[in-house]
Amino acid sequence: MTDVILAARREMGQLYETSATFRAANRLNEFLDAIAILSDASKSPTIVEFDLSTMLSDHIEERGYRAKAVVAMRQDPVVVKGDPVLVRLAIDNAIRNAIEASEAGLAPIIVNCGGSEADAWIVVLDEGAGLPADFPNAFDPGTTTKSKDEHFGLGLAIAGQAMDSLSGTIRLVPREPRGTSCEIRWPQREAAQA
Repeated sequence: MTDVILAARREMGQLYETSATFRAANRLNEFLDAIAILSDASKSPTIVEFDLSTMLSDHIEERGYRAKAVVAMRQDPVVVKGDPVLVRLAIDNAIRNAIEASEAGLAPIIVNCGGSEADAWIVVLDEGAGLPADFPNAFDPGTTTKSKDEHFGLGLAIAGQAMDSLSGTIRLVPREPRGTSCEIRWPQREAAQA
């Protein structure tokens, strides 16, 4: 892809930055990046013990989500087993979807977590528009309720694949009167045996 961009820049000169070719090349790069992330989500997990609440707080801070009213509720240690890279892939999509679904100035997006001997869990709660009733294939690649010009419909596919790799689950549950709960769960017994 880099060769194509360099050739287009040479041929178009200063016009390249404002051209449809520039926009198409950027869009193609974004798509290839998303495919690479989907591939990463399908890799075998590297199981380690980590503090889930610290990982969530750090992730929210690093991504600048705090400025978008994303709040991590747990501050006490929640030590779990799993692959933090795969967990981050799932949680990043859940938070981005919650941000995009929520209206500015509405209620904050709540991120909570916990763990037991059986499983570890994360929940992301928003008060956005909620899920459409006819959205049964939300985790299928290419499925989106957003503009196809801005989204590839791979976010939930990536999150779902990351949880599949951890033998976990991710569920979207409508909330009343509005909003969505994104529930991420993965087993601790299997992780301990890996």
